[in-house]
Amino acid sequence: MHKNKAKPSTIFNIIPIMAFALLLSSGVNAQSVNKEIRHYAQSEEALKAGQKLYETVCAACHANDLSGGAGFNLKDEEWIHGSAPSQILHNVSTGFMNAGMPGFGAMFPEKKLKQVVAYVLSKRQGLDNLTYKIYPIETNKGIHEYQFSENSPISKSGKLPNNLIDFSLPEVQNYVIEFEGDLYTPNDEQTNLHAMTYRNHRTELFIDGEKIETSEDKWERRVWPLKKGKQHFKMRYYRINLKNNLNSRVRIFVANDDLTQKIYGISVSGKQFLNNATVPIKAEDQTKIQRKKVLGLPTSSISVGFVEKINAAFNSKTCTVVGAWSGDFMNIGPNIEGRARDGSIILGDWMFNFPQQIAPLKRSDCKFEEYKLHQKTVEFIYRINNSRIKLKMSASSPNTLKLDFTLLSGSLNDAQLKTWQLPKSDALVITSNNGTITNHQLTLPKNTQSWQLNLQKKVK
Repeated sequence: MHKNKAKPSTIFNIIPIMAFALLLSSGVNAQSVNKEIRHYAQSEEALKAGQKLYETVCAACHANDLSGGAGFNLKDEEWIHGSAPSQILHNVSTGFMNAGMPGFGAMFPEKKLKQVVAYVLSKRQGLDNLTYKIYPIETNKGIHEYQFSENSPISKSGKLPNNLIDFSLPEVQNYVIEFEGDLYTPNDEQTNLHAMTYRNHRTELFIDGEKIETSEDKWERRVWPLKKGKQHFKMRYYRINLKNNLNSRVRIFVANDDLTQKIYGISVSGKQFLNNATVPIKAEDQTKIQRKKVLGLPTSSISVGFVEKINAAFNSKTCTVVGAWSGDFMNIGPNIEGRARDGSIILGDWMFNFPQQIAPLKRSDCKFEEYKLHQKTVEFIYRINNSRIKLKMSASSPNTLKLDFTLLSGSLNDAQLKTWQLPKSDALVITSNNGTITNHQLTLPKNTQSWQLNLQKKVK
């Protein structure tokens, strides 16, 4: 009568099998999602679609450059709610209403959300899944003569939840500490690992299983080239028979190709160093002027920040406009913390920068006289040959910079100002109210006394 009724022992045997099957199914599905999103991360079309949606719905809280604001930083090494593509997709879909983030799963198709996740992952920077092992060492050999063996006994190991290299972990005097995980670097930019260590320190780097030789090895400047994008990272640091414990001074960063900018720290002390080197200057309520060295601009540049969050730079040696960028003004911290070895950094996106510039086609002698700063504008007064010129800069919107030129004395021909070279930039559209623009050159009518250029950022 009860043919279909399983015995109690049989039911209890089935339950764990069903639970295991559900877990296995969930794991397989997560792997499938991870694979699909990683595929999108390799597709330029998918990344552009993801960027467009991100800038529309996510940037308000997480910033255009993913550095965070009201919401978390989405490109650093800390992922509180999981860093796997499937976990990020789940979080984007369901949201965190208690933290003010809605779930976007009901608003957008899953494919679009996967593209957003792919775009976010394409911008990741720093270490992930970072672990450490500490090998206590007893030897009379010098630090560079000692031959390391992975079969050496381990005194301590574990996972680093903050994904930052930490030299405070060892509790012994002589040791080798090994850090291993995944390192994310920009996909579109060549970078280097930069360690500020002393010459008698020994550090070894392995990328994707291959030992990498230093491209530069100086006092507080040990440099290794990195690959683009995701790569497997292993670093060994040796402390053997050294008199002084200087581990807290070991600062490790990912830097740009020419080592002029430390992009982000991957060690505890490296990140603290960069945090201390962050001194943002913003044009909150009136136009700002800075005459500090800026990466990407000539050293003689005068930088101008407008309340509308569009900015420009004027070179006082050549009397030319050598840069324009959208977003906040600049971070002057590297000039301070780096003792002027590093330039200031713009807090936005370049529309153009040197060697692109707005300049007379025929190079002429220039003599800069002064600038006048007003609430919403700045004026530069200078001479070219026998002519005196005023350039007034202003912003009409977050996307438009206005350059008004006035000939105070002299003539266009005397000053050789009839034809101007304009920047070649995919991020910029330039128009003029009284000149002709062809092939990135502005030609002015004869007897012109004033002219205007409008620099408009292309909106994606």
